[in-house]
Order: sequence, then C-alpha cells, then structure tokens
Amino acid sequence: IFVLMIISVSTIGCDNYGKLRRDKELTQAFEKHTLPSGFTYFYYGRDNMPYAIIGIGSEYTLKSEFWRAVDFQTERFKKMVAWIWTDHNYTPYGAYMLGPGEKKVGIWYSSINHATVDVNETQKTIVVIPDKPFLRGGPAK
Repeated sequence: IFVLMIISVSTIGCDNYGKLRRDKELTQAFEKHTLPSGFTYFYYGRDNMPYAIIGIGSEYTLKSEFWRAVDFQTERFKKMVAWIWTDHNYTPYGAYMLGPGEKKVGIWYSSINHATVDVNETQKTIVVIPDKPFLRGGPAK
C-alpha cells in the first residue's frame, strides 16, 4: 500500500505533460513548405535564425511571452525554416507535439532535441519550453 501511495503521489500533476515524436514526413513538409493549414504558427528566437518553429492546433491557445506568431504562407516563414538554428551535431527535424493520451496537439521544427510540452485540456492551452543547448555551448556540454 505504501508503494502504491508513493507512485500515486509522484504522478500527480504529470497528466498535462506531452512530448515530441519525430516524423520524417513532417520534416519534409517543413522543408518543402507543404505544411497543413489547421495550425497557428509561431517561432522562438530571432526571425532571421529562429531556434524553433511550432504549429499549435486550432483548438488550443499558446501561453507564452517568448513565442511570436508568424504566417506560414509567407516568404518570411520560408526563410525562417531555411535559416533555423543549427550547431555542430544538430540537424533540424519535424515532430508532432503530443499531449496526454498521445493526442496530436501541434507540430515542431527545430534542431533542439528536447522541449517541455504542457497541455491543459480543460483550458485548451499549451506551454512549450524548448531546451537551450546554445546557452551550454552545444551537445557535449
């Protein structure tokens, strides 16, 4: 009973956290500019070399002061995809952002390997916090 209590307590509050699931077809969709229109797109970082680009499902609202909206059907967006941040041993990739129950809540394009994805299904909000390897000096640090 004690072990079950510890497991129960340790998982409280973890229901909202999602993850990234890499997808080669989604990577190609970003690179070929054939992205789906059912998302609101945002970028994180500088617009001439963003760290990450995401699309949030239309039923959700992104909660953040760091992500900026961008129209995915513009030349500006195409340049963002082409100039996404990379560093030694980092390759840009596309991924689905999955919420609780592996529900697809958004899409991701970046060379950053990890991000925290917090989905509140009740309020229909998402918080996305990318890892910051560029502050540590790269993958080996």
